[in-house]
Amino acid sequence: MCTASWIQDPEQLTLFFNRDESRDRPIGLPPQVSERNGIRVIAPRDGLAGGTWIFANDAGCAATLLNHYPEKPTESDDQSAKWTSRGELLLDLACCPDTEKAEKLLRERLFPACFQPFHLLWFAPGNQRTMWTWDGIGFVGRTPPFPPVTTSAWNPGEVRRERLRLFAERIGDWETAGPEDLEACHLATSPRGSSFGVLMDREDACTVSLCRIDIDPARVRMTYLPRLAGGRFGSSRTTEVPRTIKRAPPTHPQRRISSCP
Repeated sequence: MCTASWIQDPEQLTLFFNRDESRDRPIGLPPQVSERNGIRVIAPRDGLAGGTWIFANDAGCAATLLNHYPEKPTESDDQSAKWTSRGELLLDLACCPDTEKAEKLLRERLFPACFQPFHLLWFAPGNQRTMWTWDGIGFVGRTPPFPPVTTSAWNPGEVRRERLRLFAERIGDWETAGPEDLEACHLATSPRGSSFGVLMDREDACTVSLCRIDIDPARVRMTYLPRLAGGRFGSSRTTEVPRTIKRAPPTHPQRRISSCP
């Protein structure tokens, strides 16, 4: 579950992320600043497993993780194996200052452990972005598709199509879209029912928070908006650190967002 969208150019990144979770899962903890291998990291924490679903660091990198639901679900060969939290994997990557180090660490962590499938979106300075997908057996990296990236455990194909329609309805031209347009999309409900909206509500699960990351050459900022019982949002909380590690030269200076694969 979850939905991510972004605007990126060589100098800046704005990333929005709706976290959809089981209603039985403990409430997540708001973002805090920590230091991991000399790199300052902003990340909220999962209230159950202690990992995270999104982070940004002072190297100007950011990442977020969505559950992946392959058409043919895979299972561990050892049915007694204990799954390792995907949120722990994301925390491990939070200390990486660039894409090369992140991919190397990701490959090292994937195969000794037992992770359920996921999509991991990675953003780095210089307009770099990658989506790594693990289906339980294989691992592949590619340029992310045109935003948004969204998944759903329930009726995944129909839900994805409806959420893409909701984005298209609100954003006519991605080249001129601003953060306020993305935020409107992430608060969008669907006339087809609450299960289809980007802001989602089902009997068993719902959108529990909205995160926004803003990165520029001077600072890294995360704004966290928790969703309370009854569906209303609580007070927002903004956490910021300076960019103490300067960005690399741009690698894709000509576009703000990725194009369709």
